[in-house]
Amino acid sequence: GEFSVVTGFPGSGKSQFIDALLVNLANLHGWRFAFCSFETPPARQGLSLSGVLASDEAGLRSLLRGTPLLRPKVDGLKRNVAVAMGNRRDPGYIGALAEALESGSPMVRRHGAWALGEIGTAEAKQILQQALEAEADPDQRRELESAIGPL
Repeated sequence: GEFSVVTGFPGSGKSQFIDALLVNLANLHGWRFAFCSFETPPARQGLSLSGVLASDEAGLRSLLRGTPLLRPKVDGLKRNVAVAMGNRRDPGYIGALAEALESGSPMVRRHGAWALGEIGTAEAKQILQQALEAEADPDQRRELESAIGPL
């Protein structure tokens, strides 16, 4: 094993950098880590994209109070999460995105549809088609049709 200490000025971004680095190494290589950040409460350490997308507004506001993550408001954060999921194209996100299609705000639903289209699996296409059949909102229908198109 190895023990490393990262020091610097408070609020300079070292915890976020190390968190992102460790998560990416764990995802890419299956490496395991234990880490402690006195600047980041333990409840925030284990946040996942799926967890943020599924969280209710009050829970996210409480958990993320005082962080820049709430600058775009909760719906904006969830939109950004859906975009990140689509950019990763990980089929593991399909369930969370399908749930967002049913219960999210119009903005989150549109970006969830886009993300499912980017993932592009047969399962994602089926979810998009089912959502299109049940959707009445013309803007949402256009986004669903667009997401289904490139599959």
